[in-house]
Amino acid sequence: GVDTERFHGAVELFSQWRDPARVNLLFVGRLDPRKGIDVLIAAMPEILERTGNRARLLIVGDSYLRPRFEAAVPAAARPHVHFLGHVPSAQLPRWYATGDIFISPASGQESFGIVLLEAMAATRLVVASDIPGYRSVIETDEDGVLVPPGDTHALAAALAALLRDPARRLALAARGRARAETFGWDRIAARLEAYYDEVRAAAG
Repeated sequence: GVDTERFHGAVELFSQWRDPARVNLLFVGRLDPRKGIDVLIAAMPEILERTGNRARLLIVGDSYLRPRFEAAVPAAARPHVHFLGHVPSAQLPRWYATGDIFISPASGQESFGIVLLEAMAATRLVVASDIPGYRSVIETDEDGVLVPPGDTHALAAALAALLRDPARRLALAARGRARAETFGWDRIAARLEAYYDEVRAAAG
């Protein structure tokens, strides 16, 4: 489940990271190759080329591999990629709200997309890898966008198209919020309670 009262779109933004001329791409998570951060970094030059340098990548998260990922950022993309390190959990709703598009390009082994639901609850469009765990949360082109895992060009093309289409971004984000609400803890708790009642009744 997801706390839809904690994560929503009406929280205070980090104003220093808002610019009408820029679209914020947001990654939140541990800096781990399995999370696909290297794929996202590699896609940035193509994203910038396709969008006239309008994209800005905000990376929230840390690990001992951070220097490696920082060094991997292509020179042309460095002014547009910002490593923000670990942030307090209490600030996460504000970071989701500060982003325009949330990206989770994981390569696999993700059992369920809790982080996707948090972003969707914050009314932020999600672009993620087309892997089983994420397909259980997102229906592509309905309440988010899924792309083949590890495909740098597919990721860049999807993000560039969304940057050029703010109306589509808003529509997908709104439907993503509606989808996240079905995973709200109030609904999840009610379903669990009903299931336990079923089992108890069947046991006599």
